[in-house]
Amino acid sequence: MKIKVLAFLLPLLFGTVSLPAVASYVKGHIDSPSSDYENFKIRGWACQTGRNVSINTHIYLNGQAGSGSIYRSLMASNNSEQGVANACSNSLKKNRFSLTVPLADVYKHRNKSIYIHGISSIGSGNKLLTNSGKYKFPNVPTSKVVGHIDSFSKSGNDYYVRGWACQKYYKKSISVHVYAGGKAGGEALISHQEKPIFRVGHLSQTLAEPVLAHINSM
Repeated sequence: MKIKVLAFLLPLLFGTVSLPAVASYVKGHIDSPSSDYENFKIRGWACQTGRNVSINTHIYLNGQAGSGSIYRSLMASNNSEQGVANACSNSLKKNRFSLTVPLADVYKHRNKSIYIHGISSIGSGNKLLTNSGKYKFPNVPTSKVVGHIDSFSKSGNDYYVRGWACQKYYKKSISVHVYAGGKAGGEALISHQEKPIFRVGHLSQTLAEPVLAHINSM
């Protein structure tokens, strides 16, 4: 009975006691990327602390927002472990992000440093994630187009150009454009092919002029 009376009298004597609200802010971490440049992944986690929501992230290269160049945005909405939930003070467990970078982008942005901003879901301010600037795109070898025209021949009413073409260190086929009479920009395109070993047939144009094959970069 005495405990109940004291519990009743405390608010009257001292007023209602309220705990201060815990401020919510953006928090996150960039994990070490995969080392394989053909399967390069940018990954980590980001959250709005104390909120069961996934947030967006913005990836910048060679500097943070205002100095670097924007690469792309990425939602941090993949499954995350209890350790991330503890760091975020939430129970969502969907605060991880992972991006498999296209190989063409790996070559385009070789050796550029990676910065990631977590974007606040409540307007509390965007924040640069831990380890921003620490990791870089792989410093892959310079990739250039190489190729060779093996032969030019006629069979019946058809003419054939045979040869090969590739982008060094790139494991996919690239396209080849065949011109007659000169290089691209000055002469008409006869045909195009998208195979590493190419054979272009049925060339109906007048072929008294030299044939040039232009090999396009990826």
